[in-house]
Amino acid sequence: AIAAYTRIIDMLYADAKHRASALIGRAEAYEQIGEEGAATKDFADVIDMAEAPIIQKQIALVRRAIKSSENGQRQEALKDTSRVIEIAKSSNEFVHLAYFIRASTHLEMNDESAAIADYTKVVQAPNVSNSLLAMILNGRGIVYERVGDLHSAIADYSTVVEMGDDAAGEAVEALVNRGEALASLGDRKAALADFTRAVEHDAASLDDQAQALI
Repeated sequence: AIAAYTRIIDMLYADAKHRASALIGRAEAYEQIGEEGAATKDFADVIDMAEAPIIQKQIALVRRAIKSSENGQRQEALKDTSRVIEIAKSSNEFVHLAYFIRASTHLEMNDESAAIADYTKVVQAPNVSNSLLAMILNGRGIVYERVGDLHSAIADYSTVVEMGDDAAGEAVEALVNRGEALASLGDRKAALADFTRAVEHDAASLDDQAQALI
């Protein structure tokens, strides 16, 4: 795959769109074999390519931001996700992902207000996938709990639970999280009901079941 992508990249007559697509493909192939440096360079080449379509720049920026976040390079992750948002002409899945990554990074840096603001941007955006929305609401609920706003946290967890099959495993996490928030408010009966539902949920993993039982 790497050789095929390289041939396209080296073609003199290849336009920017096809070269950018090939660079992204090669970067992903490099990642699969653990060559992170080569992958990062290809993503950077797409980002720096003046004529590359915006959507491809966004893909490269998001992928680089994910890697930066995994490596603890938080400022770099913030910079790349912010750029995804700045160059966007309309809301799309990569903008939503950028807000999600940036919110998670803010949370790692203990900036709860910035995390809530970014999570909320996605909640209010159009055409957000159900799976990402469930992750966002669980994430925002956790931040609300951290700042002591248990009622807002419970509201977010409840929305995820009500999404049913669309939320899948996120619904189990929401049940456990809501149970813990309810227990903190002294509603042990409701908390126990949520923990029981989490254990019995079809999408519950062994870790989820263990967490609900602790």
